[in-house]
Amino acid sequence: MADKVEPHAKIISALSGTMSDRMWPDELLTRCRQMREAIEEIEKIARSNVGGSR
Repeated sequence: MADKVEPHAKIISALSGTMSDRMWPDELLTRCRQMREAIEEIEKIARSNVGGSR
């Protein structure tokens, strides 16, 4: 499962690590949307493995 989750987690980390108060609102919203999409993918992976092995 880690092979499937890590790429999405890295996207979230990279996006959040470069956000600042000086960014335009549309840039912030775009990054939030991208992080939300990555989180949704992680949740799908986790749900598909509920009751399974690690």
